[in-house]
Amino acid sequence: MIKRELRLAVVIYGGASLAVYMHGVTKELLKLVRASKVLHEMGRARALSAQFTDGADHREHDTEAVYFELLKKVNERQHFRVVVDVIAGASAGAINGVMLGKALVDDGKLDVQTPLWLTDADVDYLGNPRPRFQKWYLYPLLRALAHWLPKEIGTTPETREKLASFVRSSWFEPPFSGKRLCTHFFQALEAMVASRRPGSSLLPVGQRLDVYASVTDLTGYPNRLRLNEALVATDRAHSAYCQLTHQGDGDCDFDDANLPALVWAARSSSSFAGAFPPFEHQELTSLLAERGQEWPGEERFLNESLLVEHDVPARERFDPRQRLYVDGGIVNNKPFDAAMAALSQRPADRHVDRFVLYIEPDPKVEPPENPSQSIGYLGTIHAALSTIPRNQPILEELEEIVDQDRRVQINRRLVEAEQPRVVEKVRSLLA
Repeated sequence: MIKRELRLAVVIYGGASLAVYMHGVTKELLKLVRASKVLHEMGRARALSAQFTDGADHREHDTEAVYFELLKKVNERQHFRVVVDVIAGASAGAINGVMLGKALVDDGKLDVQTPLWLTDADVDYLGNPRPRFQKWYLYPLLRALAHWLPKEIGTTPETREKLASFVRSSWFEPPFSGKRLCTHFFQALEAMVASRRPGSSLLPVGQRLDVYASVTDLTGYPNRLRLNEALVATDRAHSAYCQLTHQGDGDCDFDDANLPALVWAARSSSSFAGAFPPFEHQELTSLLAERGQEWPGEERFLNESLLVEHDVPARERFDPRQRLYVDGGIVNNKPFDAAMAALSQRPADRHVDRFVLYIEPDPKVEPPENPSQSIGYLGTIHAALSTIPRNQPILEELEEIVDQDRRVQINRRLVEAEQPRVVEKVRSLLA
């Protein structure tokens, strides 16, 4: 029986308004992997006549049963399993990537987080507390704004209430609370811990999982390159990332005691400039003190898991405790580079079909109908400061994938061409 493995490296685009959408996509990915796990546990002979509910996982389910039937058809011809082993995300993509990684390691359920996304991620919860009658003089403006909105939106009481709450928030300060966002992440992770299947993991034994969350260091750090004996070039960089790893041999950054590290990665990468205050280490340690929660792996995280360019530990360039961090999408909104670097370190003991799955909820592929049309003064400023800088092309990364695939195909043909000679040589030695 041929053993095959579908390995997925998942890259999740950063988009704040699409966080809930990405949550839905990662939920389906998790359910696909869970269905594959149940099928694998049954064994091929039993699975051919079984249903998902006949397996050892008796928790509530929905589309897992559909994926189970699909994978069962594939397993009629070969021993096939689906594995997610690399995840990279920016901003909201990092939040969902971290949550997916924890669910894979623990065989937890992302479904339990859906109510938290729909309630605790609401602007009323995340907003900083404010007096009820703060800026009462803005009510006439709010009524006008509600009138200008589309009827299906502006006439709902919920929209009017949230608009009023947002406009009356403190000006020239972030309207949302970073500490409340951290609390939301803790609640989401703890709910998933309670939902897991004891003693189970969705990763094969010994399988490594790497999760990357891009981060922007607001201050920046110097990069130096010696050009010759007398001349050193210095540049300032702001790119950083958190790397969380499950080694498969007991060394794991996703342990329950290390939940603060997961919150650190999610909060720092999603610190959307202007909406949330920049993240700093003290924000998390202060919240841990309020919760009466310890973090035994704090020093290890700061020393090993926060990296800057060229995989250098950030501690070698600056003290991570003393820095401010903002949205990772500012410098790396489509973190293909970390995912591609991880792929080269993945061994295999069976035939592997490798796919890089890029989640971009709203891809723009069509050029504007009239590219010479003026977009106006404000439109030009918005494009120069926001739209164009965040529209980071991925063509080079895709070309790298194509080149890597081409090299794999060449090596495979060389191995297949030499296989008959190797087999004959082994037979002669054993005769």
